[in-house]
Amino acid sequence: MTLTEKQKIFIKMIGESAKKDMQTSHILASITTAQAILESGYGTSELAKKANALFGIKKNGWTGKTYTVKSKEEENGKLVWRTSIFRKYNSYAESIADHSSYLKTRKADGKNLTYKKVVGECNYKKAAQALQNAGYSSYSNYANMLCNLIEKYKLTQYDVLTVIPTAVSNKSDRIDVQWLQKRLNVCYKGKLSKLSTDGIWGTKTAEMFKAYLKQVGLPVKNTANKQACNYLKKGIVKKVSSTSTTVSVNTTKPVTSNQKVNKKIALSIGHSILKNGECTSASGVVNEYKYNKKLAPYIKKYLEKVGCTVDIINVPEKKYTSKSSEKTYKLEKINGHKYDMAIELHLNCANGKAHGCEVYYVSSKGKEIAQRIDKKLGTVFTDRGVKTAQLYFLTKTDCPSALVESFFCDSKSDYKIGKNYDKIGKLIAEGIAGVNIN
Repeated sequence: MTLTEKQKIFIKMIGESAKKDMQTSHILASITTAQAILESGYGTSELAKKANALFGIKKNGWTGKTYTVKSKEEENGKLVWRTSIFRKYNSYAESIADHSSYLKTRKADGKNLTYKKVVGECNYKKAAQALQNAGYSSYSNYANMLCNLIEKYKLTQYDVLTVIPTAVSNKSDRIDVQWLQKRLNVCYKGKLSKLSTDGIWGTKTAEMFKAYLKQVGLPVKNTANKQACNYLKKGIVKKVSSTSTTVSVNTTKPVTSNQKVNKKIALSIGHSILKNGECTSASGVVNEYKYNKKLAPYIKKYLEKVGCTVDIINVPEKKYTSKSSEKTYKLEKINGHKYDMAIELHLNCANGKAHGCEVYYVSSKGKEIAQRIDKKLGTVFTDRGVKTAQLYFLTKTDCPSALVESFFCDSKSDYKIGKNYDKIGKLIAEGIAGVNIN
């Protein structure tokens, strides 16, 4: 089967969203994506179109919105029609998040977790078989169907752990152990053989980990603590002294403090409030839109110190009826006005457990800007890295652009840092300008 352009877009969109979800759920993105493809028909099913439901999870105690539909189920080897009530979501992202929550908490017998063997499994074949064995689907060849999709469309490309574990030991799940094994294979410089990245903390993994600790001058322990994990993430291979480090960050270096930059910058505030009073942004400990509306003037203040001209672009509140109108308004304000760069401010939102900063880009110049901003925010938040994504703001602006997710608005620990508007504004401004600002 040759994929249509819409199918390709669907796979990439779901893959990236599942990858993001994997950071906290520890459910393989390849599994989530394959399930979405199979169960929604590449997003063409009635449930996907009318309820944003990718996985066909039935109500089962759900207190949110629902959607009633007729569906095919296998009984005694035959497909029969049944009327069922399914969960309904506001977006695909919500569907993915609930799917992960369902797998992590479902107790069919009221005691034991039904899908325990799926969560934290780093081998997609084992995860697929665990789903089938636990009775996730009525299809007798469900595991093979998932594996075929994963292999055909190379969905393992999304199985990347970007949020580093805070600790890894022989009691950790396989995804965390696999991450440790992969980093040890890169960072360890001794004579021991490369590790199999199977996610199993065996004798060889323990041996190499202890050898690595000696290599970089850390206390030898049986558990990789936060410091050891950070060393591995940064690629430190030699003993770190108080005056030097082997870490090299691939970003543009800041120039002299307060050197004049003289850039014309469009600073866009993500989201707004629609005519019906609905705020289109995420909300948690703090509201995404309201936070960035307050943050933007601080960024502007610091950018103007180094000679930049900054236009804050804020969609008029209670004027438009749809999100698409918001986007159109912003583009009309940015495109054709010869900005040197355009930056849009956002906050992430997940399940209350995720945290950290990340910055998105599409162009090579946008990547440079994103790297600088991410490096600055990464000094106070967990650094989730820079990422490329075909987001509307990034693809439709006529100048280099970056989309900033400063932190998670539903994370109390993140907001404790983020509520210092002046500090966060200064860090973002320094990243945008590429200079240190007094």
